[in-house]
Amino acid sequence: PKTIPTPYENYFPEPVVRSDAHKIQHQSPTPAQALQIASEAVYNRRFYDAARRLICDHRPDAAYLLNINNHISPSVIDACHEEGVPVVMRMSDFNLVCASNMYYRDGRPCTDCRGGLHHAIQHRCVHGSLAKTALSVFANSWHRWSGVYKKVSAFVAPSEFMRQDLVGLGFDPASVHQVNTFVETQEAPEQP
Repeated sequence: PKTIPTPYENYFPEPVVRSDAHKIQHQSPTPAQALQIASEAVYNRRFYDAARRLICDHRPDAAYLLNINNHISPSVIDACHEEGVPVVMRMSDFNLVCASNMYYRDGRPCTDCRGGLHHAIQHRCVHGSLAKTALSVFANSWHRWSGVYKKVSAFVAPSEFMRQDLVGLGFDPASVHQVNTFVETQEAPEQP
């Protein structure tokens, strides 16, 4: 509901739990909705089907994926791969290497997940919840085990730190490209 109008909106699956786009409140999911949300975090068949329809209708040259984990899921990588569309995946967070996505816990940097995702369960890193953390660890582990990321043609890491972590996790160094995210460090001059 927060997406700007686009000719592609008919490809967007409806959210499991609907929220008002103009309010900051969200309704709590029912147990059935919570189960659907959890299963779709592992593999979202609705997004897989939508991606296949979009690809078949528009035949893109490539797919540029960003923040697909949790709701969309790597199912879209499978859809692209099966349709012969190369995938470039931008890593804007540490989702592939950290269960909480942030390398941050208890008010300080944390890289315990480098030693195994089980550390996240021990510390309940996802919103302080054992259930949410266990789901994140399971989904992340499943995605790694399934080999879905081997179907990605290139990864964009916004820092050398992230590039090294992905390579350390076993990603092909030739497929991980560092492209820094730039920010203005001084105020831009006013335009006339």
